[in-house]
Amino acid sequence: MTAPNLLRQLHLKYAQLGQRAQEALSTDERRSLRYYFAEMAIQKIGASVGRTSDRVTAWAANLLELEEFVWSTGRLPRVNRRYAGSGSHVEVRLEQWLNYQTRPATISRHCDYQTDRLAIIPGYSATRLDDQWQARYDQYRAFLADNRRAPALRSADPEEKALANWSAKQRLQRRNAVLTAHRAAALDRLEMWTWGAPRKKSDG
Repeated sequence: MTAPNLLRQLHLKYAQLGQRAQEALSTDERRSLRYYFAEMAIQKIGASVGRTSDRVTAWAANLLELEEFVWSTGRLPRVNRRYAGSGSHVEVRLEQWLNYQTRPATISRHCDYQTDRLAIIPGYSATRLDDQWQARYDQYRAFLADNRRAPALRSADPEEKALANWSAKQRLQRRNAVLTAHRAAALDRLEMWTWGAPRKKSDG
């Protein structure tokens, strides 16, 4: 599933870079070469995530496993958490790994090789978590416009219940100070949106 020409070009670039003297390389180029060589080693001798404690090798192994999953299924891993048992153990793990790779804090630490290598995988988007959040936000806003009320947690409609759970998660994240400012501001702009009663402080 990975575009062979793009992958070949990327590997050729770092194969050539690896022939240069270390002192002639930038810090990012040296880091990038570690990830490139780890991937090449896995492809040559094999390795598994569970058998290595080296984070670079583990990253490369996860990447190749993700790529194999996309090749075999034609899609990125996705798990429907509303249904118990949805997705295999491997798919759940790969989705969690992919979600971690697309967190803004994680992206900011990626070297160029990691950034370029992930981008080659079909369907990959560095903003996938923001895209997913925005899609759910748009669904929530449409529900308010159509029904003139907030979705109910006890609804028999699974989609309405999912929206209610999503909104509860946003409130919980805000109480725990982990909801980003731009998401909180977007929610504040919604009709009929409330943050709920503030948590009472303990007297103790």
